[in-house]
Amino acid sequence: MTKSALSKEVLEEIRTLPAPQLRELRTYVFFLKARRAMDPSQLYFWTKRWQAWEREADADKRAGRVLDDGTVPGLLKALRRR
Repeated sequence: MTKSALSKEVLEEIRTLPAPQLRELRTYVFFLKARRAMDPSQLYFWTKRWQAWEREADADKRAGRVLDDGTVPGLLKALRRR
């Protein structure tokens, strides 16, 4: 199948989609474009699970539940000060 024929087929399918599925498709297209710019070894860090962990860590830092700067050397330094 040629690119032109494939494009035509995809556009015909898109025209039949309801708005919620169009939004989902738009998100997927964004992901496909962004994926090209990402280092494949770093893709895991962009998963929903990892991003949720990042938000949780940020919330812990804002709430003061992280000792020093959040690194192992910083933790050891903070524990020695206690």
